[in-house]
Amino acid sequence: MHVSQIDRIRGAVGIGMWVVANPLRVTDVVSWIRHRKESPWERREPWWPHDAVHFVRDRLPVGADVFEFGGGGSTAWLTDLGANVICVEHEPEWAQKIATGAPGADVRLVEPSTVGQFESANGGFFDEYLSSIHEIGDKSLDLVVVDGRCRVPCALAAIPKIRDGGLLLLDDSDRDRYRVLHEQLADWPVQHLRGLKPSGVSICQTSVWTKPR
Repeated sequence: MHVSQIDRIRGAVGIGMWVVANPLRVTDVVSWIRHRKESPWERREPWWPHDAVHFVRDRLPVGADVFEFGGGGSTAWLTDLGANVICVEHEPEWAQKIATGAPGADVRLVEPSTVGQFESANGGFFDEYLSSIHEIGDKSLDLVVVDGRCRVPCALAAIPKIRDGGLLLLDDSDRDRYRVLHEQLADWPVQHLRGLKPSGVSICQTSVWTKPR
């Protein structure tokens, strides 16, 4: 992904302000600098803020059942933890790369169509992509990761599939277009986890909701 010089400057300013406000997190910045040229895929870790990674890891049960809308380093990380992962991807080359690098995951390629109801800002309709979670039994998942296309409708479709006490994770959750999901889940306990992503250039937010028991 191309990042302009202006975006890099804005990101650096944001990082600086975040460190000033959170001085105990300077070690995160040191680690980020040390590994900034390594992609999350190379490191086999999610492209989420540091705190989000730890929050999820500490709460996943052994042999967790996980569904991902959009995969990558998180898929490899989850399978390395021993989770049972179903990952839905819409890009053929990326889906093949994930399947090869995380052979323990069930990676499903669901490409966008030319007609439908759920249209992505990046083009194409993602009705089949979204409906892929419908075949999963209700209250059978410990974690749903929403980090792909049509995130709000995908997250809403996931709600009945999550066990009581299970987790719903939305990456880049501070974007305005996801506000409606925050409103829909107002009665769910939530953690808004902000920080640096591996190889990222700015402070980002990932939110993790816990389904009420």
